Amino acid sequence: RVSGGKLDCLKQSSSDRNCEKTLGRFYQTQVTWCATPTAHKMNWLEEIIARKRSDIAKMQDEEFRARVERRDDFRDFHAAIRRGSGHVRIIAEAKSASPSAGMIMANYDPAQVAKRYEANGADAISVLTEQNYFRGDPEHLTAVREAVTLPILRKDFIIDERQILESVAIGGDAIVLIV
Repeated sequence: RVSGGKLDCLKQSSSDRNCEKTLGRFYQTQVTWCATPTAHKMNWLEEIIARKRSDIAKMQDEEFRARVERRDDFRDFHAAIRRGSGHVRIIAEAKSASPSAGMIMANYDPAQVAKRYEANGADAISVLTEQNYFRGDPEHLTAVREAVTLPILRKDFIIDERQILESVAIGGDAIVLIV
């Protein structure tokens, strides 16, 4: 969510507090996580994270930092999902594939998907940007942002500050930490 012009991270953890680990302080928000996957799930999670680390090693954060400094068009994600007027808030997800389901949508157009979600009452849009296993792309988030007026949540395996900077630079208003 956005607080004081900065991107905040959502917190995702299980009920088992014994495995809670601090990822660090990014943009004034303490972020923690707790992974409790099954053995099968852990194998593909380890594979995804290893690949993600390799991809991150190639990232240059100078360009992202410059774009982050210029950005002033944050949409209020927190306000969009705050419960009010007695109804459930909807974060609609745009994604084309997953490791478990395979291809979800053959002719995936994230901007068109997001427009349909917005037209049907979604309060925010989640865009999956992980490229290697979910067939996402950071450009999908940018396209969605240009297509709708709703706040945009980036969903990816965020494990490094450079990815947070990238999230802001490509138009994210919030991120979710999957791991």
